[in-house]
Amino acid sequence: MTTRRPTTRDFADFLRHSNQFENLQYFEKTLTEEERDAMSASYFSNCELDWNQLEEKVNNALAAKSLTDSFYTKRQLVFSSEAISNPALNIFDKRSSLAFKWNELGLESLIRGECAVCILAGGQATRLNQGSTTPKGCFVIPYLPSQKSLFQILVEKVQKAEIMAFEHHQRCPGKIISYPRIPVLILTSEENNEETKNFFRKHELFGLQECQLFFLTQPMLPVFRFESMKSLHPLSFIFKSQTEVAFAPSGNGAFYSALAVSGLSKHLRDIGVRYIQICPVDNPLVNIADTAFLGLCIQEKIDVGCKGFSVPIEDFNKNAGVFCADFASSTSKVNWSILEYSELDENLLARHGKRERHDGYVIANMAVHCLSLSFCDQVWNSQNKLSRQAYSESTSMYHIAKKNIPTCQLKEGVVEGIKLESFIFDEFHQAEKLGILIVDKASEFSPIKRADSPLSDIKDFGKVPEGTPLAARLAILRNDLRQLPFGSLRDMNKLSIDMDALSFEIDPMVPILLPTEMLRLGLTKHDSETQEEIPKK
Repeated sequence: MTTRRPTTRDFADFLRHSNQFENLQYFEKTLTEEERDAMSASYFSNCELDWNQLEEKVNNALAAKSLTDSFYTKRQLVFSSEAISNPALNIFDKRSSLAFKWNELGLESLIRGECAVCILAGGQATRLNQGSTTPKGCFVIPYLPSQKSLFQILVEKVQKAEIMAFEHHQRCPGKIISYPRIPVLILTSEENNEETKNFFRKHELFGLQECQLFFLTQPMLPVFRFESMKSLHPLSFIFKSQTEVAFAPSGNGAFYSALAVSGLSKHLRDIGVRYIQICPVDNPLVNIADTAFLGLCIQEKIDVGCKGFSVPIEDFNKNAGVFCADFASSTSKVNWSILEYSELDENLLARHGKRERHDGYVIANMAVHCLSLSFCDQVWNSQNKLSRQAYSESTSMYHIAKKNIPTCQLKEGVVEGIKLESFIFDEFHQAEKLGILIVDKASEFSPIKRADSPLSDIKDFGKVPEGTPLAARLAILRNDLRQLPFGSLRDMNKLSIDMDALSFEIDPMVPILLPTEMLRLGLTKHDSETQEEIPKK
């Protein structure tokens, strides 16, 4: 039995039944027959949900946003002092004396082929290059001598991890091993999937083998024009052009379904993968395929590992989310959640900042995770079960993001719209055991979120705004210098930098001793003179 393809009349009826009368009039009176056909086809090829389902998703997300304050009176911000004094929170420090053991376990796991990595790359570089529609991972950081893209920087870090694992085991007498190939997953969106694939082909996969590179795609959802909840019909589509309804990626929360539906989850399980390390494409400092992080998750039997860093609550910026926990739970299990940076409210931070018995340092989320493959399967099974129920029973969570959307319906050519997106951490409440690894922010976190100011406006390189390409470039430089033997972490952070220094860059394939190896060889000290402690009360 064949399914009837939706027609132009079906789309007009859709607009009529959803009370989008202004859009209906524009559709029927302004567009030509060919344009109406093209717009109808573009909509139905991207979305199979009916209006009731779409409207419910938006209303639930709006309600969740308005209830953020009351929700987080139960789930409180976690402060560093509480983390140190409460072992049940499963918070660990990468500067721990156990890090050497974690690293050994991680290297062993890599050589056995038990870890894959996934780069979250569904976004465009719109805010980095004004008006750019190229995938964010194709962005080249200005002033970087090698002129490498974000994709190349991250892929080379994976290759460096492969080399380290292989060389580590070559030093083990009597062991015959094959060269490890870490599976690399790229989560794209439908709007940048083909361009991302072409970019990798153009650069010969950056040295990866075809058998280890996989592309996953997150679906698209319509973007809405939102008048007011007081309005009789507050929601309506935005016509991007005379042949297209505006759509946007549904968020990296689609990772679980994409992994399962593509068959990749089964493939990874068949080849022995047990963990997937996940990172965003916009952080060039990220330690991808981190062996210490992997080893920690293995040793502590953690099925959801997260990386974070301590930051004073008064200095908190909106480049990262924050960890929250339900301390009032009747069970011994801690219920974790993450408040996304786009949803942070200054009043909420101020209210929690007045709590007693804390040091004023919250734990920020770096969006770097290590998930067990069994946890990913568990999430998909629960989502799949819900999807078979009536949509009104679904507990799927979406977040609201406001965005300027191009439109052909206004003279200004742009309108503020709302998009729905889900996040990978929305499902972390299902974890049997969640653990957080505290790392040094300066070494591992400098995401690129917005464009640079003109270089002529920057008088002091020590005061470059965070979240910009230049800030990331300076962080890479300091990180390169920090890797050199005998370099002091504290000295590197205070290093005075000028334009000439920006010509210095270390190739990731150059063998640099790991901090744990330097400790073993006595090349550096592991004390308060060279390491910054987690702030204590």
